[in-house]
Amino acid sequence: MSQFTTNNLFLIRHGHTEGTSKKVFYGSTDLALTPEGAGEIRQLESKGIYPSPDNACLYTTGMLRTEQTFQLIFGDLPHGTIPELREINMGVFEMASLDDLMKHEPSRRWFNGETPDFDFPEGDSTETFTARIKKGAGILKDIMKKDPGKDTILVCHGGVISSLMTLFFPADKENTWGWIPEPGHGYEINFQDLQPVDYSSL
Repeated sequence: MSQFTTNNLFLIRHGHTEGTSKKVFYGSTDLALTPEGAGEIRQLESKGIYPSPDNACLYTTGMLRTEQTFQLIFGDLPHGTIPELREINMGVFEMASLDDLMKHEPSRRWFNGETPDFDFPEGDSTETFTARIKKGAGILKDIMKKDPGKDTILVCHGGVISSLMTLFFPADKENTWGWIPEPGHGYEINFQDLQPVDYSSL
């Protein structure tokens, strides 16, 4: 009987920021949590929805909102950063509203799913962002390979989580947007021999 090496990967989206509260698009803008966002993370932590950091490899993306969320959940525990898994840089559309995006024909077509690729002026293209996410996924697998049997916990971003879940489970959602969790929530993914096999929501 074959013996699988099992690892669990936890992806946790940061708490609410000014950007999520105002429903604007942002990624590279280094926003802090709002007081309400911090309070919501504390409430979720008190409900016990987050994994134990014991015997786990701990990471953020290094951005302020992920560091603040990590601290509220896990305190001052030492952790690494994976900058490859920072949110997409939306260039001139950083902090723009949906109305702003819809006034620009190429971005409107991309948002509505009419075209798979879009280059954010002065920011990332969806192609370069996807390549960066794939590199970050490789880093996560390297971490799991180095520490078989250990959990890996990453506090990151909505767009990053949806892109990773699309990469891991491409047939499970109609589009990438459907994978984005609410702030403070995320997914637990079970890997066997470094391959994703199933998941559950946090």
